[in-house]
Amino acid sequence: MQAQAVLGAPGADIREGAVGFSIREKTKRTRGDSLARIVADLNRSLGGWFGYFKHAHPYTFVRIDQFVRRPLRAILRKQEKRPGFRSLSG
Repeated sequence: MQAQAVLGAPGADIREGAVGFSIREKTKRTRGDSLARIVADLNRSLGGWFGYFKHAHPYTFVRIDQFVRRPLRAILRKQEKRPGFRSLSG
């Protein structure tokens, strides 16, 4: 599975590959940097990964985008001291 994730195969799981590791390392909620600095750091890495994956399956970029946005939203919520997901029924 590791080789598939790195190569961007359609069945690959981004979380298990090198790109997932790189994103997780740069988007820790307790990193202490501003959101702008984290995004700038991510842009350098993702630009390189774009060059690597540009001939891969097109859906790879959608999955990477989804995988990047979730921790960025969590960082924004933490910095603004906003709660996370809350149930509307309770």
